[in-house]
Amino acid sequence: MDKTKQPTIKIIGIVLIEGVFKLNGPVAPGAIDGEYDISYTLGIGYESEEILNTTLEVQCHHKKHRGLVTISAKVAGKFECSNREELERYAPNSGVSLIPFLRTYVATMTGWGPMQPIYIPLMNLTAPAVSAEAKRQSKRLPRIKAAVK
Repeated sequence: MDKTKQPTIKIIGIVLIEGVFKLNGPVAPGAIDGEYDISYTLGIGYESEEILNTTLEVQCHHKKHRGLVTISAKVAGKFECSNREELERYAPNSGVSLIPFLRTYVATMTGWGPMQPIYIPLMNLTAPAVSAEAKRQSKRLPRIKAAVK
């Protein structure tokens, strides 16, 4: 393998900050199965010239019974790169690296509850997670709709 083609961004660590699965009242069997609106919130900050901290939070809201259940999870990742410019180019996409971890946490939390698991949609890791225009306008990523079957 050509060492000049090696990625220079290193993952130092990824941790679950918070996971919430809460029923907000009595629930009939199957009442919370169905379609969910899924939204992401991305946070980016620099610890130093070479260290990037990223948080990604997901919130799932039942389309028909929005207040019946609270489902959310938040993960944090720490990334390192000796080249600050490369780290800044990677920063808007760093949240995409956290999607597989969020996906696992949400599926596990919801699968252990009285419902079918919610699977967060996968995202293409080679495509930008946030366009330059969206980044200027908002730190909120686009809403993705997911159906629980």
